[in-house]
Amino acid sequence: MGRFEILFADEMGYCFGVRRAIEIIEEAAETGRRVASLGDIIHNPQAVERLESRGVRVLTELDDAVGRKRRGGLDVLAITAHGAAPQVAGGAREAGLEVVDTTCPLVTIVHERAAHLRDAGYYIIVYGDRNHPEVRGIMGHAGRNAIAVKAFEELPWQAPRDDFSAPRTAKPPKKVAILSQTTMDIRAFTAFVNRVNEIALPIGGEVFVHNTICKPTSDRQLAVRDLARRADLIVVVGGKKSANTRHLAEISGELGVRNYHIQRPEDLDPAWFTAEVKTVGVTAGASTPDDVIASVTARLREISEAPVVEPATV
Repeated sequence: MGRFEILFADEMGYCFGVRRAIEIIEEAAETGRRVASLGDIIHNPQAVERLESRGVRVLTELDDAVGRKRRGGLDVLAITAHGAAPQVAGGAREAGLEVVDTTCPLVTIVHERAAHLRDAGYYIIVYGDRNHPEVRGIMGHAGRNAIAVKAFEELPWQAPRDDFSAPRTAKPPKKVAILSQTTMDIRAFTAFVNRVNEIALPIGGEVFVHNTICKPTSDRQLAVRDLARRADLIVVVGGKKSANTRHLAEISGELGVRNYHIQRPEDLDPAWFTAEVKTVGVTAGASTPDDVIASVTARLREISEAPVVEPATV
């Protein structure tokens, strides 16, 4: 283990949508009403733990929230920053729950775009993780004529062949629209769009692409690419459930930089920081609180300032 310089990404940590979500639900908790969120309000364990200490429960199913309301155990249901399908809020209100919507405004724009494209008759492809709450919410607005995939191979169509007279077992619809989960890697999204064009355009199809990757995500991805040029090792701070944080680690790895995705300062292992590591980069996802970044930085400084133990000589 040796001493190293700590470098910081130019863009990292909380984005405005996350700060807004935390502020909204904290205000609801301060009223004394019984509050629950439908899933983690943001994908960060420390933030969720703090809200739980203020009485905000985390529920996973709307039916659970409705049942608690009927038993007199819940007053307010919060939609998380990731958003939700329209029937979620509708079902909660029908049960008599007050709904507090913390959906990020940039995610709301995706919802509106999905609904518009649905009404215009497009087959909608949502590029993202179908199990992620944000994607489930987008799909709820996109309607039945939609699919969520995170790889081209998941699409139910064959790639074009050199001989265009060769039969196909499936063809893309004539009108295709592509949206993205807001936290995806812009370069991967671009490559995905190009491959869809390769199968749709040769048959005279129409492909409408709307880049719905949010600017805070793009800014953090660009910043980690710059950081990777300067750092021997990168520490990525943020929740394991956080898609945008995970992508920061993936980008670092793709650029050939050793990296570690951690949630807390105690996750740091001094053995990672060998004598060859002269510069350590720090970045953090858009859902990582400022004080968590500060505590990780403090621990890194402790590790860097530890005395160097020379190997024993025989």
